[in-house]
Amino acid sequence: MSETWPKVKLDKLLTPVQNLVSINDGSLYKQVTVRMHNRGLILRQVCFGKEIKTKKQYQIQAGQFLYSRIDARNGAMGLVPPELEGAIVSNDFPVFDINCHIIDPQFFNYYISTETFIS
Repeated sequence: MSETWPKVKLDKLLTPVQNLVSINDGSLYKQVTVRMHNRGLILRQVCFGKEIKTKKQYQIQAGQFLYSRIDARNGAMGLVPPELEGAIVSNDFPVFDINCHIIDPQFFNYYISTETFIS
């Protein structure tokens, strides 16, 4: 890493977001899968709220960062793509806004795939 780039703690780059929503049985919701080995986030399914067990979920926005508490050590993390705007995740997937004044989100997305970051 270049010596001209300052080291910055993650808590300066990322701000936790908890956009909690109540699940309505009759509404449709997009659910997300976080693929391991830094392969990003994809749509798992679209389903009615009555099919979702946990009735409080977090709504995510494009450009946010999230990771899987269970599989983060295997690179299960990434940025929310535009097509998953408004999808929901459980509290097993912490969600963060990226401070774009300090780091470019696309560079951050690259950096989280490096062995340095994962270790």
